[in-house]
Amino acid sequence: MAQSPREFFTTVETRLGNEGLSSNRLSQDIQTLIRNNQVTKTQVDYIQRKLNRAQGTWHNAFSSISNFSDSGFEKSATLDIINGKIGNLNTVQRNLNNLH
Repeated sequence: MAQSPREFFTTVETRLGNEGLSSNRLSQDIQTLIRNNQVTKTQVDYIQRKLNRAQGTWHNAFSSISNFSDSGFEKSATLDIINGKIGNLNTVQRNLNNLH
């Protein structure tokens, strides 16, 4: 049986969380850099790569769920949640850009 939009979302969210790529984790990484006074270009670039990976994954998930055949509430609600995740990552991106 194919995954529902919500199940697919949960799979993606769990994988990103396990890889340290949630927006909360990336925000914590930035705060750690500031606290440790390690805001070097290398450190910022490292977080930038992680952030790009997370953003790309959510954009791909959005596209995949958009192509799911069901058009019910679960699909649209899941797409709304993903938009929120992308928005959170965009906020992290702005915070990261302000560092360097």
